[in-house]
Formats: sequence, structure tokens, C-alpha cells
Amino acid sequence: MAIIHAHAQAVSSQELINNAAEYDGKEISYEGEVIGEIMKRKDYVWMNVFDGGLAVGVWANKQLLPKIDYVGGYQVQGEQVLISGVFNRKCPEHGADAIFTHTA
Repeated sequence: MAIIHAHAQAVSSQELINNAAEYDGKEISYEGEVIGEIMKRKDYVWMNVFDGGLAVGVWANKQLLPKIDYVGGYQVQGEQVLISGVFNRKCPEHGADAIFTHTA
């Protein structure tokens, strides 16, 4: 028996904003540049990932993330990441409008 690993195509920030209700509570992949400051919260981090259109907030267990050496800012290119997790249109835990929790 062959095992096939399928990976979802990354969803853009524009797709998430325009179709937030459709993606709410669903597993997605999102790709972009880590920008701003990575804020550490015990075993988790809060960071923003910019796909060239808009930035989306990501809440992640810091053990699941690869080492991020560069964070984007004025005239500085941040690391490119591809992350998967559950998208929340309105996060009950953090009160954010659009966030997803990194799960893999």
C-alpha cells in the first residue's frame, strides 16, 4: 500500500480576508515573510507573517517553529515561512480579528 502525503496550497491573506467565514475553524497553510517583533509568551510565540498583500497574526508553540534568524522590517528582509494551522476569524482566546494557530 502506498502512502501519499498531500499538502494544501497556501491561502493568501486576501483570500482569508474576503472569505473569512468560509475558512473559519479550518486547517490552512499560509506562506510569507516574518515581520515585526516575535513576542514570546511562555511556550508560545505571537508573530506576524506578511504574504506581500497583508499580514496575518500567528500563534505558535515555539517548539514547532524552525529557528528564525531574520525578522523583516524597514530595509530588512525577514525569513520566509510556510506554516499550517487552524484559522480563526475571531479568536476567542486572543481577541484578534484574524489569527491562526500553528499546528504542524
